[in-house]
Amino acid sequence: MKRMKILGLCLVATFALSGLAVAQASAIEFVWKVNGKKLETGQEKTLTSKAKTNQVLKATLAGVPVEITCTTVSTAGAKIIGGTPGTSTETVEYKGCTVQKPAGCKVKGEAITTNPLKDEIVEGLGASAGKALLLFAPVTGTTFAEPKLEGGLLCLSVAVKGSVLAEAVPQKEEVETGILKFEPANGKASKGSKGEARKDGLTVGGNAATVTGEVETKLSPVEKFGVF
Repeated sequence: MKRMKILGLCLVATFALSGLAVAQASAIEFVWKVNGKKLETGQEKTLTSKAKTNQVLKATLAGVPVEITCTTVSTAGAKIIGGTPGTSTETVEYKGCTVQKPAGCKVKGEAITTNPLKDEIVEGLGASAGKALLLFAPVTGTTFAEPKLEGGLLCLSVAVKGSVLAEAVPQKEEVETGILKFEPANGKASKGSKGEARKDGLTVGGNAATVTGEVETKLSPVEKFGVF
């Protein structure tokens, strides 16, 4: 009888730990929701974007610090796409771009256009564990964007490679206007919907680079939506 009781307690403990493991496996659903419903595979919604703050690229190229600030953002033709994980596609155009470093340089046409991007809902790791993030990466190849600088010997083209994370604000809530914070100041690690861990981040000339700023996003026509 005593053995049966011990066995029963062991089974209860095992099931409890299994439930905890499942609960800890992922704190997000990796999906878009629109008007209270999951955006299913094959469903799409048009997305519009505009800068809430300046967008700032910081990098080092051949030992020279590079800093570029852009004032506007647009994503003509962007869409969010249903399924698990939820994804989105866009090409980002930055305008009003000026160079703070190196001195004397300017961005050709004061504009930067990324390569076509495909984004995926991922879960943050480390300090951002449990947060829903969006991972922006090139559809093909590794080049994210290549700002063209002009004006002097140090004004070189800046090949920005890799991927960048943005934190969705608010978290796991539907709103008409969402905010993406690039890059979350809590690291560059994430995991996908299948639990695969990855290290994310941008580089220039093999050195770590960052893009920071906030972008407002809306669906067109306007509907409540969010990242879950």
